[in-house]
Amino acid sequence: MRRRNTEPVDSLELLLDTICNTFGGIVFLALLVCLLSFQSGRSAPSASVADEHVRQIEQHQQAQHILAKVDAAILRSRKAQADQRRAIEALGGRPDQQAVRDLTESEVQRRQLEDSIRDVTAQTAKLESARVAAEQQLREVEEQFRHAKADATSAEGELLAQRKKQTLHMRLPRARETTKRQVPVLLTGQRLCNVYEYDGDGRPTNLNVNDIRLDDGADRIRPSDLRAGGGLAVGDSDTFRKSLDQLLAVFVPQRDYIALAVWPDSYSEFRLVRDHVVRRGFEYELILLDNDAPIGFGPGGKGQVQ
Repeated sequence: MRRRNTEPVDSLELLLDTICNTFGGIVFLALLVCLLSFQSGRSAPSASVADEHVRQIEQHQQAQHILAKVDAAILRSRKAQADQRRAIEALGGRPDQQAVRDLTESEVQRRQLEDSIRDVTAQTAKLESARVAAEQQLREVEEQFRHAKADATSAEGELLAQRKKQTLHMRLPRARETTKRQVPVLLTGQRLCNVYEYDGDGRPTNLNVNDIRLDDGADRIRPSDLRAGGGLAVGDSDTFRKSLDQLLAVFVPQRDYIALAVWPDSYSEFRLVRDHVVRRGFEYELILLDNDAPIGFGPGGKGQVQ
């Protein structure tokens, strides 16, 4: 009788030790799942939607792998409990009270672990939902990028077409050096004016203050320095051609050449002025300027004429 009373207790202690070790492993796995879930909740967003999408997929796969291990551990624990209950019933006597308490505590821990597993499953579902949302957002960003690229291509084509419209296409003769006297003329705002006033021999005397307004000490001229309504209005008319003849009357083609400073707003009018100057026998120098770019004229020297 004494021997029969001790053997069941020893068997229960061994079985209980096995169960406790199993549940220790299960608790460890549950803590690992919770830590992974906690890190996924607090991790900073990636620099791009694509990186965030990859990270969420990896976390989802890790969580699924851990859940599979935990489910297997729970199945083993339930099987061990069933085996223990069958062993107690086979003994036919009153089970050890400590073993019963340990079993009850193990059952409580199992239920807590199942609750943790349900929480992890819910978090995994949230991760899956976030992954789907990230994929949708990525598709929307790609679609917006395609539209933006198409718009940029269209805008670039329109810009090139506009530049072609504004480009002045001219076939100019080859430039050559000359020692003739320079006569600077400004062409901007569809108006033509001399820089200087001249005497009867075509020599400059003063700045043309009737058409140009310069601050004291300024030596460069901008389109904004021309007075409103100053100079000659350029047009394809006899009135303009007669006025231009009067402006050129004091100059001699064998002694003087015309330096035409032209700003972009008067490229079209340049043709009219050039053609008339050439018909009068003058050589000319073309000076093309950017919008509101200044120009200055120094003492005489060799020029480039056409």
